[in-house]
Amino acid sequence: MGTTAHSDAARDPFEQTHRVVGEMIAWFGADAHALDHAAFETQLQERITEVARRGYQEHLDQRFERERRALVQSPPTGMELRTRTRQLETLFGRVVVRRVALRPRRTRTRGAAPPPRARRSRLRGAAHAATMPTDARLSLPTQVYSAPLREAAVRQAVRASIDGAREQVERATAGHLPHRQMLGLVQCVAQDVEAFDAQRETPSPQALGEGALEVMSVDAKGVRMRPEGLREDTRKLAQAEAKHASKGDPMAQRRTRTHDRRMAVVTANWEQASLPRTPQDILRDLTAPAKGRPRRVPRREGPRPSLPRPQNKRVRGSLEQDQKARIAEMFAEAERRDPTRTRRWVVLVDGSESQLAQVRTKAQELGVVVTIIVDVIHVLHYLWVLSGLLSAANDGARDLWVREHLMRLMTRSADFVISGLRQSATLRVLDGDDRKTFDAAVGYLEKTASCLDYGAYLSAGMPIATGVIEGACRYLVQDRMGITGACWGLAGAEAVLRLRSVDLSGDWEEFWRFHLQREHERNYPAKAAA
Repeated sequence: MGTTAHSDAARDPFEQTHRVVGEMIAWFGADAHALDHAAFETQLQERITEVARRGYQEHLDQRFERERRALVQSPPTGMELRTRTRQLETLFGRVVVRRVALRPRRTRTRGAAPPPRARRSRLRGAAHAATMPTDARLSLPTQVYSAPLREAAVRQAVRASIDGAREQVERATAGHLPHRQMLGLVQCVAQDVEAFDAQRETPSPQALGEGALEVMSVDAKGVRMRPEGLREDTRKLAQAEAKHASKGDPMAQRRTRTHDRRMAVVTANWEQASLPRTPQDILRDLTAPAKGRPRRVPRREGPRPSLPRPQNKRVRGSLEQDQKARIAEMFAEAERRDPTRTRRWVVLVDGSESQLAQVRTKAQELGVVVTIIVDVIHVLHYLWVLSGLLSAANDGARDLWVREHLMRLMTRSADFVISGLRQSATLRVLDGDDRKTFDAAVGYLEKTASCLDYGAYLSAGMPIATGVIEGACRYLVQDRMGITGACWGLAGAEAVLRLRSVDLSGDWEEFWRFHLQREHERNYPAKAAA
């Protein structure tokens, strides 16, 4: 509900606010006694909101009256005064903002015909050559929504669906934002993320001590997109698949979509203290359940030493940028954190050939030495695949086989282990599908052999698993972009992903202050320059 602006300077400038407060106090001592605590609290919230809205409106009216009186007493030379009004949707509801507009006084030669009246433009600020000093002083936005309301809406929108966020904001405040406007606000705010990242201060490590590690990791997660948001190759495959698709049995199980996703590339940077460990420390965390593959359980022989936690972790994700661009940005962040390169740089990957090639290329380009480590959990998966081909069929035998070969990988060279696996396959005369499965698994180990020196990594205190980036792919991308029924356009998805990266890295308050400053500079460049 809106509030009418008032201009009578002789009356109490906060007359309506006093009246509403008096009504609330009277309600405390009368009708409120008949309510239970839930109804009382609900109505009290509504009344408090109304008091705030009335006070907000009358405060704006008072500012207008003071400005108008000052300008009337000392009018600027060559300027005429006009009154302009606009609305502002706030946390407490809608208010009216009146401002004094200063416009150059029109002069006309005596006897000359008046100039033709120009058609008024509908664009704000283009209707007349007038300036409104109050706009800059209040830092009013170009849209109708106030900054606190926009912050509440945008922060909810990057955490939940747009409709869910809109419902939450309207439940918690008296503001109202339609669906399309909320998505537009998200995209408007996200334009400042790149500039914010460029000016951020270097994080100060919290007493990491000697041997601290500068750690990076990269991975990707698919996001379901509308056809226009897919990459060109994926879109062509999707069109070809749709062209030859057959409807078939309407009750049959639908085919899983394979060409409706675009990969969001996720990177993470953090510092971590080193903690030397042994292969036995890793294997003691693996125990065989009654059935199935090994699972992690707490150690039984004593308290487990706490692993060093990542510090100053920063995650970023993008759908627009490809993997090469994100890896370049990841290295740039590492250089910003460790410009003298005094720490040991570590890159954790899942073994993708493109990842390995691009990380190596970028490191060589920068002339920096990095230790590339392939995730031990991915290696463990391939060892389990091989155990089904090279060991007895029962689970106990497979478990022992996996533990034995994982220990070999952590104590011997990868080439030695791979040679033994090939000899075993020859003795077992694998052929057909078994041989193809074997070649695929061993091929993975061969391609990543230079990054499987786990014994050296553990003794140097380095991490050997990609848990940080795997978790980031889940909570940064999947938890928001993969909600039921979501199908994204590229611009909206990129905006949500960028802001979600800022939020989950703990930079939201700092970013929002930066955004408001940048928005003020865009809206009022002359005032910002002064």
